[in-house]
Amino acid sequence: MEIHYKIYYKLKILYYNIKYTIINFIKYFKIVSEMRPWDSIYIYKMMSFQLKILCNFIEKYGDEIDETKLPKIKKMKRLIELLDNIENNNFIELKNNEWNEIIEIFKNSRNWWD
Repeated sequence: MEIHYKIYYKLKILYYNIKYTIINFIKYFKIVSEMRPWDSIYIYKMMSFQLKILCNFIEKYGDEIDETKLPKIKKMKRLIELLDNIENNNFIELKNNEWNEIIEIFKNSRNWWD
């Protein structure tokens, strides 16, 4: 009986791995197909894309209380805005303090999904 559980568990994991691989191929196809290794703009695009997904998920399904969740969402949206400015060639207009703001937001981003 124990072998059946192991086989069932491994098949279940395989099923979900295949399922989410297909879902992610579809979801990320456009952004990954545009990636180029020689330009950092594509890293910013990917980061903005990921942050939009994370921000929407935390906003809709986050279990935190609003006083800790809302500042995180606000920082994420600000970072998305700054990254989109870079992506849309508005980065020349970014001032030094905005570049510093991007760095500061990145430094504190580790706890967004804790």
